[in-house]
This record gives sequence, structure tokens and C-alpha cells, in this order.
Amino acid sequence: MGEITTFSHQSRPSLCDQVAPEGSFSDQVARLLDRIEYRRADSAAQREAIFRLRYQAYMRDGTIAPSADRMFSDPYDDRGNVYLFGLYLDGVLASSLRLHVGSADQPDFPSREVFPDFLQPLLDAGKVIVDPTRFVVDDVLARLRTVPCPMPRCGSAAWLHNISAPTIFSPPSA
Repeated sequence: MGEITTFSHQSRPSLCDQVAPEGSFSDQVARLLDRIEYRRADSAAQREAIFRLRYQAYMRDGTIAPSADRMFSDPYDDRGNVYLFGLYLDGVLASSLRLHVGSADQPDFPSREVFPDFLQPLLDAGKVIVDPTRFVVDDVLARLRTVPCPMPRCGSAAWLHNISAPTIFSPPSA
């Protein structure tokens, strides 16, 4: 795993200019895929960078109150069945997604709390549920319609990895 790269507002416009739209939407996304890297956040520094990105995104959308540490996390980030992923565009953290892999042995994940009547019977029947949540995109890059597109692939890849087990894939939610 590489070191987390942070960037200032001064360097962001040049990064945005590099993902300027040219060609069809699918062509833009295909070119973008060549420049991105998915990394699982295993270190404290990587997790903190993701929590700062979340904070920026949620503050931008007005969904959380300001906090002194300028980070946003919740108790689900510390569960044993959680994986945090960062999407890096040209080495810069651009997006993040949290995945929980829920099962009868690891039933604690956000969607189960919201939809227990639907999801608990699936867990009891031995299903594995991949639950993607906390999908966020960098403030500046969020304006470019192609940047958010590659991140949900991370959840799809997790679902495909578990394909040998009876798996349910929940759609991404905040």
C-alpha cells in the first residue's frame, strides 16, 4: 500500500482539467479507469484520510454538523466485517466506499439495522450480504460526472468475489 497523498485546493484544478470531458460518456469513463487505483485502507493514516474526505463531502451536502477534528466516522467503521476502500485518481484520494460483508456469523451492518425484517431472514438462510455504504467523492472532482462512476465497481467486485456463496448485493447508500 502506498502512502496517502493529500492535495491542496491549488493543485485540484490541474487534476480536474486532466479529466475534462472529451468523447462519449463511456469513453470518458474508460479513459478514467486507466488512471485510477483502488486501495483498501489498512493503516490509521489511510482511514483518517477517508474520514476527512467523508467529512468534506457531508459538510458540502449539509448533512452533518461541523466537528473540530474535521473527520466523520461512525461505529460501523470499527466492525469486524468492514472494509474501507479509497479510489485514487493519479495518486490522489478522490472517492471512498465502505463495504460490510454480512453473514450469520457477522450480522452487524448498516442495512440490516434499517431493514431487519427483510435482511435477517436472508442471513438466517445462510446468505452473504455485501452492504456498500458511505460512498463519497472529493468536493472538486464531484463536479465531473465521470469521477463517481468507477467507485461502485468496488462493491460489485466484492460481490463477485463472494459469488461462490449465496450472496446478496445491496445498492450503495450514504
